[in-house]
Amino acid sequence: MKFSQLEGGYGELWETLEIRPEYKAVAMASAQNVLDGRARYREIEEMVGVPWWFVGLLHKMECNCKFSLHLHNGDRLDERTRRVPKGHPRKGKPPFLWSESAADALRIKGYDKVKDWRPETVAYYAERYNGFGYRYRGINSPYLWSMSRHYGRGKYVRDGVYDPQAVSTQVGVMVTLACMIELDPSICGSAARIAKPEPAPVVIEADEDEMLPKAVPPAPDKKELSKGSRKWRVLDFIKWIFGGGLVGGGGTFSVASQINETRGWLDPVAQFVRDYGVTMLIVAGVGGWIVAEVVQYLIKQDAEDGRYQIREDV
Repeated sequence: MKFSQLEGGYGELWETLEIRPEYKAVAMASAQNVLDGRARYREIEEMVGVPWWFVGLLHKMECNCKFSLHLHNGDRLDERTRRVPKGHPRKGKPPFLWSESAADALRIKGYDKVKDWRPETVAYYAERYNGFGYRYRGINSPYLWSMSRHYGRGKYVRDGVYDPQAVSTQVGVMVTLACMIELDPSICGSAARIAKPEPAPVVIEADEDEMLPKAVPPAPDKKELSKGSRKWRVLDFIKWIFGGGLVGGGGTFSVASQINETRGWLDPVAQFVRDYGVTMLIVAGVGGWIVAEVVQYLIKQDAEDGRYQIREDV
């Protein structure tokens, strides 16, 4: 999704950000955790030009500030990443230094080319790092807003699995950022909003309406449907089979040839294959191709209707 589509929404959410009082201590501890790693994060800033505090925010979300894990997704540094994005860093051999892995994670996203690091862009690039899947669910991403009044419930408990009743236990990026600014006002530049003082906790529980997000993000564009997902790869493989993969490779005909060389009760089968094999293959190919196209069309419709999660591919 384009930043221009989302900038206004991010700005409004940032300006109206309120950390839930019961989570303020946890949020401040998260901010201090990031600040404690400032020296390590400055190394990455010097390597790729991404502000050290943004590196720290991602590191907190993906690795809980552990320097033994890939910044890409929290996999271990003693091997290439196993989860999305898989197989990184491409260059070098494991075990990897945390700094070289972190630099790779930011470069493959193109963050080394970003020059604008206002709160709105911080929100955009943080959500983009995690994926825009929550927008298909009509809720504000907990990756950004968890433990604030902009988020109530709903979470992807693992890749591709969404639980509408699950509640994120992480402090969102923008919540941690607000607390970091309280501790160090120089963070995020002069345009940053200093976190507002929180009201005293109240005994009355929030009602259902208050738990709902204050702003519903817009639906994604159709063109953003990922073609790198597993379902797309399976369908592409089906179309390859029926579109010439087996015919060109001789797979089906080689089987027919082996049958033709048999004797006895297999002779009628071989004769049938000789007489009708090509026709059957053409019919199967056309039918398989049509089925794959129809399923892909239905996947697109599901995405547009919010019934199918689309992750951002790398």
